[in-house]
Amino acid sequence: MNIKTKNQSINRRESLRNRLRRNDLENDHHLNLLLEKSEDEIDLANVITALKDNSKNIQYLPLCSQLLTKFTNKALQILERTQEWSYEIKLILKEYEINYKNPPYSLYFAQFKCLTHLSVSDPEAELSINKAIALETDESKQIDLKLELATYYENSSQYQKMKKILDQSEILCKRNPNLDQQLAMTWLFLGHYYFYRFQFQEARDYMNQAKNLLEIICKQEKKENIKILGLFGNCLHYLGRVYFAQYDFVTAAQLYIKSQQMLEIENFPTNKSTLADSNPAATGFYHLRLGQVLEACQLIESADYHYQQSQKLFLECGAASGLMQVSLIRANLIGSYVDNSTFNKKSILEKQVEQIKNAAKDAQAIGYNRGYLEALLRLLFLYLKYGKILDLIKVCFAIVTASEFYQLINPNTFMSGFQLAIGLYGMGPYYIAKLYQKQKHKPRTILKVCPCHDPECRKLR
Repeated sequence: MNIKTKNQSINRRESLRNRLRRNDLENDHHLNLLLEKSEDEIDLANVITALKDNSKNIQYLPLCSQLLTKFTNKALQILERTQEWSYEIKLILKEYEINYKNPPYSLYFAQFKCLTHLSVSDPEAELSINKAIALETDESKQIDLKLELATYYENSSQYQKMKKILDQSEILCKRNPNLDQQLAMTWLFLGHYYFYRFQFQEARDYMNQAKNLLEIICKQEKKENIKILGLFGNCLHYLGRVYFAQYDFVTAAQLYIKSQQMLEIENFPTNKSTLADSNPAATGFYHLRLGQVLEACQLIESADYHYQQSQKLFLECGAASGLMQVSLIRANLIGSYVDNSTFNKKSILEKQVEQIKNAAKDAQAIGYNRGYLEALLRLLFLYLKYGKILDLIKVCFAIVTASEFYQLINPNTFMSGFQLAIGLYGMGPYYIAKLYQKQKHKPRTILKVCPCHDPECRKLR
């Protein structure tokens, strides 16, 4: 090779090297620009494109991970985007594995959030959160992650595992005065635990402890803390559920409305978004639970309005368990005066059974055991009402073999649990008798009109 040819070859290599450096700088700059954007400003489609262009390059894995974790909550607001986001996280995790590097704990946590949004019970989600816990070294953040795991166990009806984590968390938090927020969360979730075990006094005690501690934390904060607001709202919402289970419908409705008001507080003066904006599923459950209270008080038109609002929100964000519950609940209204599509008793029964069975299948598909039992109990009362003996025998067998049914088999709580199940889940004779009893002896616990401030709902009064 002569000197001229050799110099040309060197120049070409140098030119290629410089071009690659420029591309690296441009890619790095582009990823950092995306990271600087807020949730309101970001276009998730641009993030997906940037991830596809750079995820194979090991030097960009940390930036790609940061993008995925920062904007996960926004991705959860749309079902299709959640699925796409989960897929991109899997690809990035695979790249870390190929290159023998440990990913940040936050990437596994983002994967956990996506998977639990798509399904109530998913072994891969449990594996992801446990990997996140193993990678996190900060005690405070580790407890936060363990409480997320406790919530997963709550939703998938693994109550003993849930209780074990919460007991451990309570001990750790009481030892450290800097973990008050985690202690409040632990007490709140212990309230959840006792609620699902039908021990309502214990549930109220723990939730009130959590509420009192959160109030103290709020007073100490210099500015409103979005996480504290969310916990406060959750606490009020579940207290509402406890009062509903004890047939105090007025207090239940008031607590649901106060809970929603917490979600609608603007986060910061410069940011006009609220928790309700970033978590539409929470607002969906507000409408769902308020609708149940209204239905219980025979305010059917107002109840159906709130059910429709919840269904709309669940459809928008793809909240699978919420969609299943609202579909199941609205089966009660088929053939009522808010539904003019069906008239004769046979067609009403067929339509109700079909909708409830579909909801039961949906509950099984996403591992939502409580929802599945609720569907079976509603079928039980339908078959009793219409004298369908063969179908009644089949559904009774399905009930006693359902995993959630065994949560009722507890010598101390069997009667309260069974009464709650047949009452609130099935809207059965016991529940109706209780309502009449309350109307006669404690009429102040019964709603006369919907107490919400929604102008569209007010038109129905």
